[in-house]
Amino acid sequence: MAMLTASRFTVGSVLEEQAGPDPELPPGMPGIDHETAFEAGLALILGGLTSG
Repeated sequence: MAMLTASRFTVGSVLEEQAGPDPELPPGMPGIDHETAFEAGLALILGGLTSG
């Protein structure tokens, strides 16, 4: 199940990156690049898996 989750997350992330520029963010909301968002997402998935 973990490999399926990581695989789907990876494919979704790539599709979002290829879709084009991010939409306009509301004032005061910081932007985040795709690489940072991807790494943070994987960290969340792995953290959830290791916590049991």
